[in-house]
Amino acid sequence: MNAIATIFRAHLPEEEALKIYVSLFQEIPKAAFKEACRSLAKTHRYPNMPLPAEFFEASKESTATLKLWEDRIIRAMARLEQVDTKTD
Repeated sequence: MNAIATIFRAHLPEEEALKIYVSLFQEIPKAAFKEACRSLAKTHRYPNMPLPAEFFEASKESTATLKLWEDRIIRAMARLEQVDTKTD
């Protein structure tokens, strides 16, 4: 958050507001959040902190890709377990 504030020459939100930002961002996977920060650094045009909704919007594609890969891995592991139980 500090890096984003520095990029936009903005002040970090007050303590309570910052806690809200951080609690909301717990829902975004770390890799997707990093990508959202990169994206916002490229596209956000105003000298203020982007709103939480902007981080969520910027992380949508990365979050969806991570979810897709997570689902594929879970399915592959389930198939491996099925093969393993058949060979026992």
